[in-house]
Amino acid sequence: MPLSTARQSLRRGTLAGAIGGTVFGLFLATVGTPLIAHAETFEAGHEHGSGHALSGLVTTLVSTFGGMLFGLLLGVVVFGAGYYLLEPVLPSATRIQSSVLGCFGFVVVSGAPWLVVPPQPPGMTASLSTGARIGLYVVMMGVGALACAAGGTIARRIHRSRFQRYALGALAGAGILGTSVLLAPAVSVSGPIPQPVARGFRWVAIGGQVGLWAVLASVHAWLGQSTHTRRIPRALTNEH
Repeated sequence: MPLSTARQSLRRGTLAGAIGGTVFGLFLATVGTPLIAHAETFEAGHEHGSGHALSGLVTTLVSTFGGMLFGLLLGVVVFGAGYYLLEPVLPSATRIQSSVLGCFGFVVVSGAPWLVVPPQPPGMTASLSTGARIGLYVVMMGVGALACAAGGTIARRIHRSRFQRYALGALAGAGILGTSVLLAPAVSVSGPIPQPVARGFRWVAIGGQVGLWAVLASVHAWLGQSTHTRRIPRALTNEH
């Protein structure tokens, strides 16, 4: 299969990001924002004033638009520029290429950092300052990238069956992540929100991210198959 041009990759990633971002924005509007509003009711002194309905509508619109932009950004950076740079070392099958990018993207952007700094509902107070948590989040993103790179290298270099290579690569990446979690400082949280609500918030946040990356990878794979088998869109296949 010929390698993609930069313009092809960016167009494909942008379209995948636009679709994935739209789905993610709708998820935030229908699930994420109402859950945050519910969590805020447990905060001391929380009041529902006359402008609460208008404020809720504005919050929903902002979160929806933000989710759309976030998905678009991921599509352009990871499935556009990232795919163009990494395509020579990715598996040859289009669907597997997109799946690998999706898994690696989730681990780097959310999965690895959340092992140490998990998402928390509003009103919770952490034992570390905001600056320290942001720094720790960035460090864990780097650790996630290292784990993905190590796992991918092992999966490519070892002469075993595909399942064995992928399993050993996943174990190597998991080992790096597990070691980093043991070495990282503990971040405890406290606040007025009941633990079941806080756990539900975290699982919804995780599910939203998993769903976003799954949609991005699925659309990206479909666009790749369309380009190579059905020549859709034609403008992509006529470039050299």
